[in-house]
Amino acid sequence: MTIKMNHVVLTESEIKSLVKRLADEIRRDYVNRQPIMVPIMKGAIVFTADLLRELSDMKFDFDYVDVSSYAHGASTGDLQVEVNVKKDITGRDVILIDEIIDTGLTLDFLQAEFKKYGAKTVASVVAVDKKAGRKVDIEANYVGAIVPNEYLLGYGMDLDGNYRFLPQIIAIKN
Repeated sequence: MTIKMNHVVLTESEIKSLVKRLADEIRRDYVNRQPIMVPIMKGAIVFTADLLRELSDMKFDFDYVDVSSYAHGASTGDLQVEVNVKKDITGRDVILIDEIIDTGLTLDFLQAEFKKYGAKTVASVVAVDKKAGRKVDIEANYVGAIVPNEYLLGYGMDLDGNYRFLPQIIAIKN
């Protein structure tokens, strides 16, 4: 599969900087607390690894969910939970980790689910926010960068499973 890059949205060094800033914000807000970090797979894998390494001096638990709402490069809006957390979240602080908030459907759905199952708080951290794609009224608690309403690849974002591990975020031409 060949793509045509339009432009680089975030360089590798810009991403490293935003990850450090986000880790500092989380560390500040969760002093003397031990949240459960819950990445939304598969897209959040790269961002999660970077973020949790930055937070290695902080106590936290780890679990994950695998939720999908994309097929062939477009959000279907039909959420499917493939894998759910195993940890007891009752009375716990949960931080959902995702590489992007676009439509907002996934974060909205998961926040409601975690609250329904007894989480004390549910926050979210995203590497990038594509505000123009929003279909529900939701904002992430921690945002690395606001990005344009373009199809993005890299740093966890993919096209049919490809390009997810690019070290930068690029916009592609339609």
